[in-house]
Amino acid sequence: MKVIRGIAAAMAVVLAGSAARAADAVRLSVGPDLAKDSAALPRIAAPSTAATARINAALARLDRSWAGYVRDCLAGGKDNEASRRVEIAMRGPRYLAVLARDSEDCGGAHPDYSLTALTYDLQTGRPADWGRLLGPRLASSVGADSAIDGATIGLVSSPELRRLYVATLKARGGEPRDWWKDCDDVLADDSLQFSVWPDAKAGGLMLAPQLVHAVQACGEEVAISAPTLRSFGASPDLVAVLSGAR
Repeated sequence: MKVIRGIAAAMAVVLAGSAARAADAVRLSVGPDLAKDSAALPRIAAPSTAATARINAALARLDRSWAGYVRDCLAGGKDNEASRRVEIAMRGPRYLAVLARDSEDCGGAHPDYSLTALTYDLQTGRPADWGRLLGPRLASSVGADSAIDGATIGLVSSPELRRLYVATLKARGGEPRDWWKDCDDVLADDSLQFSVWPDAKAGGLMLAPQLVHAVQACGEEVAISAPTLRSFGASPDLVAVLSGAR
């Protein structure tokens, strides 16, 4: 009987933790597509705080920017195309993470692609401070680039982050040998910048290198686990969220 009671108590703790995390998840709504093949970014349904209202306002500005870009692109030629695919990587606790994967062929020298990783702090309504969250070993430099439509893409870099990315990618295996031959030099640059975002399904922090069009095929996305982030001095709050802890 003591064993059964112990199992029941343990299950109650697990269920309580799951219920708490579910309660911390924000409810999202998604409006109609901005244009053909261009999904809208989600919104926090019934925002009840200044922070959630601030996030919705930021998402609305980004939607307006992409809608305007698509409108101009399509007006520039009958064969022009632009599309956006949206993914929700995390909706709490603490962070909302949304990905916009944009593609365009608007009459330039070649088609283009950009990934915009948006991570908002649900307590403040502001973009995640990756320099603070990752610490100096993994984010010795914090910068930015521009997405296809001119929106800002936040990026981080450090020699340690690049080495961790390559080690994780190689440990994952399954890559053809000729892939490494073509990409080794591309991924050897310690100034390589990364988009980062928390991913609830992966239970870790995703890394995607920012690469020019000619070598974008080298830009595999990998997940860095919470224990690994802890060992590199990442914020305990971030580690706790990624571990599923409170």
